[in-house]
Amino acid sequence: MTTIMSLFKPVFLEQRVTLGPTEFAELNKVGSVDKFLTSKIAKTLEGQCCMHGYVKPGSTQILARSLGQAEHGRFTGDFLYYCKVLVQCMLPEAGQVMDARILKKNKMGAYALLVDEGKTLEAMRILIPRDGYIGDAEFEGLEEGQSIRAKIVRTRFQINDAFIQGLAELEEVGPEAPEAEAETEDEVPEAEAEAEVPEAE
Repeated sequence: MTTIMSLFKPVFLEQRVTLGPTEFAELNKVGSVDKFLTSKIAKTLEGQCCMHGYVKPGSTQILARSLGQAEHGRFTGDFLYYCKVLVQCMLPEAGQVMDARILKKNKMGAYALLVDEGKTLEAMRILIPRDGYIGDAEFEGLEEGQSIRAKIVRTRFQINDAFIQGLAELEEVGPEAPEAEAETEDEVPEAEAEAEVPEAE
């Protein structure tokens, strides 16, 4: 049986966070500088790609921070904080096998979303090209909602992308599974999906 590698790994980052005068009222409501800074960092990092991959929502932790320092020379009234942050990032490697669920099929191939702990993730969208499976009964029999395992060939993303684009091979086919709980309910239009995945070489 193929072993599934962990999807998310810890990544340590350094973040420079600015606290402006208009934010002090909100800070007073939160009652904690650390909580407020964590929330602010999470909004800029989570649910999108950074240089280390896709950042898992809800994973931001501040490990250490500096005292707030007034920004000198600009007279903005801002306070600066330097934070050491831990987040959980996903950056699949070539050859990594991942659980997924078929989103749709068309002339390009089969599109799938990752499945982690029973939840469908929008963190990565995978294309399994039809070209490599012409006449393959197993591939042609794939249906929307069916569970599969896919072996990653390569990935592509840019900073601030909402998801990682992946090209993969079909590794295993499972039974059609009950609908997984999705992180978002947005569907991918066919034309958009075709444009959002790397082309096969």
